[in-house]
Amino acid sequence: MTIRHPVRLLLAGLGLGWAFDLLFWGKTPGISILIYAILLLAGLALTLRWQRVQPMPVNLWMPVLVLVFAAWAFIRANAFLIFLNVAAVLALLVLISANLVRNATLGLRVRDLLLAPLEAMVYSLSGAVFLLGESRRAIRRDLGEKPTRNLPAVMIGLLISLPLLLVLIPLLMSADMVFADMMRSIFVLDAIIERSVRLLFMGLLGLLVGGAWVYTAQTRTPAPAIAETPSTSATKTSQSPRLGPIEVLIPLILTNLLFLIFIIIQIAYLFGGVANITEHGYTYAEYARRGFAELVIAALIIFGVILVLRSLGRLESPRARRAFNLAATLLLTLTIILLLSAFKRLALYESAYGFTLMRLLPHVFMVWLGALLLWFIITLWIAPGRLAIGILTAAFGFILTLNLLNPDAFIVRQNVARFRAHGKLADFMNSRSVDVYYFQTLSEDAVPALLEELPNLRGARPAVEEDLRRRYQRMQEDDAWRAWQSWNLSRWRAYHLLQTHFEESPTVSELAPLPIKTFASPTDAGS
Repeated sequence: MTIRHPVRLLLAGLGLGWAFDLLFWGKTPGISILIYAILLLAGLALTLRWQRVQPMPVNLWMPVLVLVFAAWAFIRANAFLIFLNVAAVLALLVLISANLVRNATLGLRVRDLLLAPLEAMVYSLSGAVFLLGESRRAIRRDLGEKPTRNLPAVMIGLLISLPLLLVLIPLLMSADMVFADMMRSIFVLDAIIERSVRLLFMGLLGLLVGGAWVYTAQTRTPAPAIAETPSTSATKTSQSPRLGPIEVLIPLILTNLLFLIFIIIQIAYLFGGVANITEHGYTYAEYARRGFAELVIAALIIFGVILVLRSLGRLESPRARRAFNLAATLLLTLTIILLLSAFKRLALYESAYGFTLMRLLPHVFMVWLGALLLWFIITLWIAPGRLAIGILTAAFGFILTLNLLNPDAFIVRQNVARFRAHGKLADFMNSRSVDVYYFQTLSEDAVPALLEELPNLRGARPAVEEDLRRRYQRMQEDDAWRAWQSWNLSRWRAYHLLQTHFEESPTVSELAPLPIKTFASPTDAGS
C-alpha cells in the first residue's frame, strides 16, 4: 500500500498522542471523551481523503454512534455508565478500523466480532511501523541525505557524554549549594520520570493511532504471512473435527427436557402464588431473592452452546439442518421463558428491598438478552449469517437504554414511590430500610431527582438534605471537576441546582458530618 503524505499522517497521529495527554492525564473524564472522539474521527476523515478512499455508506452508522456514546459519557456522571459508554466507543472504533471501507457490517459473522480486536491491534502496530518507514523515506527524499547523514555520529556522541555528565553533575552539586539547588529544581527525579513516561506514552499512542488510520484506509485486509492454497484449505477443512447430527442433537434434546422440568416447577411455585412456596417452608422473599443471576448465566451458556454445536455439526442435509433448527428453536424458546422467570424473581426482590444499580442492570440486560434470543431464532430459519448484527444491536441497545433511563435518578424515584405506596415512610431510616444511606453512594445524576423528591420524604428529609449539603460542600472544595477537560453536564447541573437550593441555608461547614453506612443489612445479604 502506498501512503500519501506519510509525514502529515505521522504528525497528526503524534498530535493525537499529545491531545490524549492534555485531555486525560490527571483529569476526571468529562467532555474530553467527546473531544477526543471527534479528533480521532477527523483524523480518520483526513486520512481517507489523502488516500482517496471512500467509506462504505452502509457503515456510516458506526462513526455516528461513536459520537452518540461519547456524548453520553459527559452527559451522565454515573461511573459505571461512563465505563460502558467508553467501552462502546472503543468497540466501535475497532469495528470502524476493520470494516469501514472493506466490509459491510450487515454481513459480519460472530467470528469476525471476536477476532476484530486482535486483528485491529496487530494490523495497527504493523501500520505504525510501515508509517514510520514511509515517513523516514519521505523526509530523506525531500531533504536529501545531508541532514540525516551525521545522525548516527550525534547519537554516539550523546551516549558517550551521558555517563560523564552523570559523574560530574553530582560532584559539582556537592561543591556548590546554589548550583545544587538549581540542579534539583531542574532535575527533580519524580518529575523527570513522570515527564519521560508521559512523552513515551504520547509517542507510542500517536504511532498506534497513525497505524490504525493506515489500517482503516486499506481497501483490502492485509494478507497473512503464509497464504493458504485452495488444496491446503480444503485439507484443513476435511481434517477439522466435526460432529454428526446425532451427536449434536442429543445435548439439545436432553437440555430441553431439563428446562421443561424446571419451567413446570416455576409455574407451580413462582407463578402459582405464595401458598405453593410457603408450604415447602420458604418465605416469598427468600424464594424471590435467589436464582435470577443463575438463570441469566444459564441463558448465556445456552446461547454459546447452540453457537458451538452449530459450528461443529455436520448439517449438510436439509433434514439434519431442519432437526437442529427445531431443537435449537425449542431450547431458545424455553430459555426465554427462563428469562421471564428471572425477570419476575428480580421484580419481587425489588418490591421487597427496593432498587439498586446492581438490580437494575440485570433487569435491562435481560430484556435485551431476550430480544437477542428471539433474533437468534429468526436467523436459524430465515436470516442465516445475520446473528452478529443482532449481537451488536443488543449490546449497544443495552447501553443506550441505560443512558436514556438515567439509572441513579430512576432508582431515587422508584424507591421513594415504593415507600409512599406501602406507607413505610416512617420506617425510612430503620435497620431494614437503607435507602437513605444508599442514596449517598449515587452520582450527581441523582441530585435533580433527590431535590424533586424532598417534599415526599417527610421524616427522612433532614438526612437526605444534610447529605446533599455535604455533597455541595465537596463540590465547592473540589476543583478537579471544574477543569474544562472534565466538564460534565450532570455535575454542572447538580452543582447549580444545589447552589440554588442552599443559597439561603446556613454555612455547610457548620454542620456535623453525616455517617455513611454501608448498603447492607442482615435481610439483604448478597444483593
